[in-house]
Formats: sequence, C-alpha cells, structure tokens
Amino acid sequence: MRVGRLRLGLVAVLGGLTCLMAWAAESPNAHRPPNDATPHGSPASGFRVDVWQTEEGLPHNTVTAVTQTADGYLWAGTQGGLVRFDGVRFTVFDTHNTPSFPSDRIVQLHEDPAGTLWIGTELGGVVAARHGQFEVYRAPGLGTAHNYARAFASGPADELWMVTCEWQTLRFDRGTFVRELGPLPGQACFSAAGGPDDQWIGTSSALFRRHQGNWKPVWTAAQEPGFRVEVLTPARAGGCWVAANRRLRRFAGDAWAEDRGAYTWTNRPVYALHEDSSAQVWVATLGAGVHRFGPTEVLSLTTADGLPTDLIRCVTEDREGNVWLGTEGGGLCRLKASPFQVLGKREGLPSEQVLSVSESAEGSLWVGTNGDGLTQLRGNQVTRFGPDQGLDNGHVWSVLADTQGTIWAGTWGGLFAQQPDGSFELRSDFTRVSGQVLGLFADQQGSVWVGQQGLGGVARLDQGRPVVPPLPGLPDAEDVRAMAQTSDGSRWFGTSGHGLIRWKDGVVTRYGRTNQLGADTVWALHVDLTGTLWVGTYRGGLANFRDETWRVVTSEHGLPDSTICQILEDEQGHLWLGTYAGIWRVERDALQRLLNGETKPVSWFGLTKADGLPGIQCSGGFQPSGCRSRDGRLWFPTPKGLVVVDPTQVRRNPQPPPVLIESLRVDGRAVALPTGPLSRRLKLTPGTRQLEFEFTALSLTAPAKVRFRHRLDPTPAQWSAPGTTRSATYNLPGPGQYQFTVVAANPDGVWTPTGATTEFEVLPQFWETSWFALGTTLLGVLTVAGTARHWVRRSWQQRLERAERERTLERERARIARDLHDELGAGLTQVALLGELAGEEGTAPSEQRAHLDTLKIRSRQLTRSLDEIVWAVNPRCDSLSSLASYLTQFAGEFLVTGQPRLRLDIPVDLPAHTLPVGVRHHLFLAVKEAFNNAAKHARATEITLRLRVVQNRLD
Repeated sequence: MRVGRLRLGLVAVLGGLTCLMAWAAESPNAHRPPNDATPHGSPASGFRVDVWQTEEGLPHNTVTAVTQTADGYLWAGTQGGLVRFDGVRFTVFDTHNTPSFPSDRIVQLHEDPAGTLWIGTELGGVVAARHGQFEVYRAPGLGTAHNYARAFASGPADELWMVTCEWQTLRFDRGTFVRELGPLPGQACFSAAGGPDDQWIGTSSALFRRHQGNWKPVWTAAQEPGFRVEVLTPARAGGCWVAANRRLRRFAGDAWAEDRGAYTWTNRPVYALHEDSSAQVWVATLGAGVHRFGPTEVLSLTTADGLPTDLIRCVTEDREGNVWLGTEGGGLCRLKASPFQVLGKREGLPSEQVLSVSESAEGSLWVGTNGDGLTQLRGNQVTRFGPDQGLDNGHVWSVLADTQGTIWAGTWGGLFAQQPDGSFELRSDFTRVSGQVLGLFADQQGSVWVGQQGLGGVARLDQGRPVVPPLPGLPDAEDVRAMAQTSDGSRWFGTSGHGLIRWKDGVVTRYGRTNQLGADTVWALHVDLTGTLWVGTYRGGLANFRDETWRVVTSEHGLPDSTICQILEDEQGHLWLGTYAGIWRVERDALQRLLNGETKPVSWFGLTKADGLPGIQCSGGFQPSGCRSRDGRLWFPTPKGLVVVDPTQVRRNPQPPPVLIESLRVDGRAVALPTGPLSRRLKLTPGTRQLEFEFTALSLTAPAKVRFRHRLDPTPAQWSAPGTTRSATYNLPGPGQYQFTVVAANPDGVWTPTGATTEFEVLPQFWETSWFALGTTLLGVLTVAGTARHWVRRSWQQRLERAERERTLERERARIARDLHDELGAGLTQVALLGELAGEEGTAPSEQRAHLDTLKIRSRQLTRSLDEIVWAVNPRCDSLSSLASYLTQFAGEFLVTGQPRLRLDIPVDLPAHTLPVGVRHHLFLAVKEAFNNAAKHARATEITLRLRVVQNRLD
C-alpha cells in the first residue's frame, strides 16, 4: 500500500517558507499560531490518501465502481475483473476463475435491499452475486454495442431497475429484465437514483421522476435553458442530488430544494456523486479531481493533494466514514480522516530529524533539529537560526522559551541564549554549565534549570547566569535528561543510567531499577493536572509516583512499548505517550484506577504507520521533547518530522467490525464452507486431524490494527491471545462435533459481541463408531464366554484325563501286582520247593541234579519276568526306540540256541514317538507270544522281527 499525503490546492509556491505563508493567508484557521502551517504533507483538510494499485494486488488500475455491501466487504469493479477487499487482501473474480462472468470489464455495482450484489459488465451481461454464487442475466437491447448498465437503482418492495447506455430503462421482474421506459427523450440516458418512494432518471434534456409506478418529467430544458443532467445520486433529506448546468442542487418533490453552488473547476465532466454520512456531497470529475460540497464551503482535492490522478470514476463512503475513490489508471484510493499532521522539509523545516519543540509566550513555535539548527514558526514566517545567528553548532538538543521571553538552546556545543537583536550568545562557562546541554526546564519560580553531561549533571540559572545548586553527593559524570517540579516542592531529575533523583528539603534520594523504578534511564517527566508525577523510562515502562508510592505500568497493563520518549496531557484528561512504537493515548484516571488495583482493563488508542505516521519512533532523551500548544494540539518530535496531533479530532469508533470466516483447509485440502440461510453443519471425512481457518474482520479504517481471538469447542475452550494474524490452525483430538468461533476488535478496542462461528462434525472411522464399539463389546463378551467355556471344558478334560491316568495307573499297579503274584510268587514257591527237594536226605544224586537244573531254569525265568516287569513300568523306556531295543534283546535271548534262526529288520532311526506303558507292555506280550508260537508250535526254522512306521502307524 502506498500512502499519499493530502495537500490543499494552493497557488504554486517555491520553498517551504512561501508555502507556509500562503497556507496561513488562505486557511480559515489563519488566526492560529504558525504551528498550523501545513500546506503539504498531512493537510488542514484532515484527510490522507492511501492508494492501492496492481503492485498491491489490484487486477487493473482503472476502477469503475466501488460499493460496500451489508456484510462489510468493499467491492470494486475494474477493467480487469471484480475485486473483493477486506482492507488487507484482494480477492479477484474474473473470467479465468469465475467462468460465469461474461466479461472482465466491470462498469457498475449495486447492492439491493435483499443483499444481492448486481454487477454490470461491458459486454451487456448482468451478474447477480448471492451467497457466494454468481448468476448471469441478459438484458434486452437495441442491437448496439452499448447495451450495458449506466446505473442501477432500487425501488419499493426490493424492486430493481437499470438504466442502460442505449437510453433504456429496464426493470428486473421474476428472473428477467423487461423494458419499462425508453428510449427517453434526449441524446443519452445518463444516470439514475432510487429510493423507497421516488426514483429518478436524468437525461441530456430533462429530469424524470417515477412516483407510484408512473414516470413523468419534472424539470426540463424548457424551464431552464440548456438544462442537461450529468449525474444523479439519492439525497438523505429526500429527492436526489443533481449535477447539471455546472451546479450541484437537490431536487425534491416538484422543485429545487437546495443549492450547493457552482462548480469550482472548468471544462471537466462530472462522473459520479455521493452524499456522505455528514450530508456533504462528493463530486468525482474526469480531470479535475474530487470535490466535497458542504453547506457553505467546497473542498477540492487533486494530484497536488496526493491523489494519484485527477481522473475520478466513482466515489462512495464506507460505514466507518472513509471515502473511497475509483480512478482512471490510478488505482483505488481511500480518503481517511486523520487527527494528525506531519511537518518536514516539504513544510519548510530545514530537517526532519526533530529533537525538541517549545512554544513561546507570544505564540511562536521553536523547533530544534539534529544538525540543522533551530527553526522559528511565527505567524506567516519561517525563520532558521544557525551559525550566522551565533549558533555555531547545529545539533539543537533542547529548546526552551522561558517565562521572561528568552529563548534558550541547548546544543552539542553548549548553552545559548537569544539576544534582543535575535542573535544567540553562548552562556556555557564550562565550569558550571558544560558543553553538552541535553535538557532545559523552567520551574514554578521562573528559574531555568539546565540538564547536562558532566559537572554534576544539573545547573540553575540566576539572572541568566549559571549557579551551582546545592545537590550534594552527585558525581561530576552525572547525565541529566529530564526535569520536573511537584507541588510539594520536590525537584526531580531524570538521568541516563543513574535512575531518578529527587531533591527535597536539601535531601537527595535516588530511585532506580533496584529501588521501585522500572529502569535506570529516565527520558520524560510530567506532572499531571492532579499533581501526580509520571515518569517515562528507556525500556522500563511508565512509572507513577503518588502518595509516596511507586507504581509501574508495563505490557501487563496494555502498555504498547516500554520506551517512553514524551508524556503530554490533553484537555480531556488523556495522557499521550511518544514511544518507540508510535504515539499512544490512554485515559489518565482509568490508568490510575488500574494501578490502584481495579481489574477493568484500559483502552489504548495508537497512531502508528498504519495510520500514516512516517515512522513509529519518537525522539527521546531530551527536554523539552514535546509540548502542548495553546490551541490544545500536541507536538511530538520524531526522526522523520514533527507530528502534530489534534486531540479533538480523535473519534472513538464504537462499531465492532463484522467478522467472517472465509475459508477452511482440512489436512491441507480446501473445503467449501456452507453458505446461505439454510446452511447445515459441515461433515468432515473420518480421520480428519488438522484444520486451518482463514478469517477476516471488515474494518477498513486501520485493518492492520484489528485484533482477533478465537477458540474451538469442545476442546479446552480458552480464547487465544489477541493478535493480528488472520488464520488459526487446530489439531483435533478425534471425531465429534465442534464449533469454531472468532471475534475481533477494532483499533479502539471494541470487540464483536458474538463474532463468526462455523459448526462441523468429524465423522468417525468404522472402528470409532458406536455400532463397532457395541459389536466389539459383544465380541469381547462372546470371546470371554467362549474362552471360559473352553477353559472349563479343558479343565474337565484334564480332570477326566487325570482320572483316566489314575485308573490306568491303578490297573497297571493291579497288573503288576498280579504279575508279581502270579509269576514271581508261583515261581519263588516252585524255587523254594525245588530247593527243598534237592536238599532232602536220601534223595538220589541224579534226582538232586534234576531238581537243581530245574531250579536254575526257573530262577532264570523269574529273573527275565522281573526284568520285563521293571522295563514295563520304567517311564524312561516309553519310546519307540526303547521298545525296538528291548524286543531285539528279548529275541536274541529267546533264540540263544540259534534254532530257529533270527532275522531282524528294524530301522536305525525311529521316530521319537512316546508309547504309554500299557501299549508298550501289550506289544511286548504280543511279540513274546508270537515267538513262543513260532518256536514251539510252528517248528519254524527262521523268525523275522520287522518294525515299520508308516503314517504314524506301527506295523
């Protein structure tokens, strides 16, 4: 955005002095002191010009129509498309991104009472914008190339009608345009104006009025020779304003009701009219700039006053009082009421690096600059003082007009005093007043105090000569920058790096960073109308001394910047602070109540670059650094000029800005927001995790200073900290219903009560749905039940198996007992009997040998039977390989005689199968029986023992 500064259209002048004189002669406030001299820069008209062109995003520098719609957006029609503007961002609609547009060349814009924006294009198509959608209508024509809108107007009951450049009047009726009147008499149909009761059309020869559906001429060339209407616009007081016959008049009923006077320009046609909220009529011309007709005066603004061109196509006012101009080739302009002016080289000052300013008793303004001497603004004269007038050093750090009328200048080379002949004389003796004077102060007794570097930091002048004051304990290297006196007789001295010194009743007390004060460098001191001392520090904030107590204002209280260069007070009870972040105003009593513990926040009003300041940093560290002149205006020195603020022109804006949510991105993908009166809650796809909202607040006065707060419910619903960012990003915890809300505050701190909201629902993944949870729960229950049933069955099975094993074990024990009883018991009995027979006396030797042989055989049989029983019950033998080994051993012992022959066919590697004891025992008995049968009964000559394992079967 480029900022132009308005200047009154005065005669051509050369140099700053002549400019100031010419302004003073023509200004209605010429009786004021010369500090009114502002022929260039910020003008006495009170407006500044902001210009937007293609470099700032405008699609074309010719702007043909401008209007603000009910939602707060500013719309501009250009020859390169339609533009929507929120004060910060341009959104362009053209044939490339809006295919429904018949043409990029926009000629007219009009919003009807229903909120539809009607857009006239040069190719004859009329586009209606409703709820973000565009619909094209065709108007009946006469077959020429001029079938496009010259003007729109609204009638009763939301009626819309249009005047075309083919001299026709068309009315929009149930979705189509129908011819209502025309062609009208005269060469062309120029303009139209509409209201709830009357509609008006002006032509090259007559003024027509439509009343109760009937058209009739109410003023013609027959009644006023040469009558020719140029442009019409509705009048707030009724009727319409008519630019005709080089005069601006209001027609109401059947007669002229008001005459604002003749044109102040020549040979330039009028292209547009607009009556603003203060009943002043703005007249846009093609070639003569723009003119504001008031009841008694006319203000003319041209390129000499900062306009980019004098070719003005359209003019309108927004709801905040800003006037917008569409130009031919110059872009979009805003005329903004400004409460301040800036004086610099163009206004006659020798330098824009201003350090000090003071007003004399006779009304002159004295300005000290950094390197370019001292300047006096007196009446219609600007006088510069430099080496030729005795100021051998141009670095004037401090200038003071004392109560005796003497002008004192503190410079890099010492202290100078003006003599009766206007020259300056050096007063530094370099023993009591040093060569570096930083501050000057006149106390209540009329004495002048000098703040300086070295020599104790301070000196008092008596009869214009330096006197060392009794300030004990101050080092020679003291550096005093600011001075003040309170009603209790205390004198205060602000230093650079050594805190604030209080001298009362001969006692010196020092305050600093470690002693209640916020910093050790003090740049500004001010005693307000209630007697309270205010202290401005370098990077330590604003301090307040009252009732022997210090309180410090910091950013926690809303202080915009911690470096305070100037503290001034207006007649309305406000403190004005010059800082490194602009000029800020705060209500003194409200700030005092806040420091006393009241929780209600105070409102800070600021002037920054967004308001047209050439720079936001004020000059600090010198006194007097700023002043309030007799007319109530406040003067702030800055490195980029002398800023003059008129507190009476500061108007608090009570209107909160409309807030709109413009776009939404879901996980990086753009999603269309619901529009229209019946919009429903937005449903987002499952798995959505991140949302990015873009929003805006439609305050067009200082959009860069609008602040936002937002929150997302039902996440931890805390408002975000106020900020100027127009977007917000949230990470969602999961599916559910959410509501995003954003509110905004205008630059005066007025917040929207409700703001803008959008509701949406993040759909769950299938595993996050209630039916899935229910099914999962049911499945879990069934799984638990099935698992429990399985474990119960398994427990019973294990119990049955354990019981079966116990029964098997019991059977095996019983079998073993039987075997032991049957085999071993009977065998042992037989062995015992044979032993007895063999040992009886009288038994023949042959019979004894027979008994012993039988005894040996039986003993071996018993041993084998015992071995079989032990093998059968040994758990280490419960394998297939153990069975094979035992059978092989048994077969070898059974056929020890070699008859019949034994053939073994047993695999070397047998599977590691486990054989229960019962199975193993029965297999062994079966083999044993087979061997007995083969050997005893079959009389076999060869016995083959073969083992095969086939598919887990033993053959």
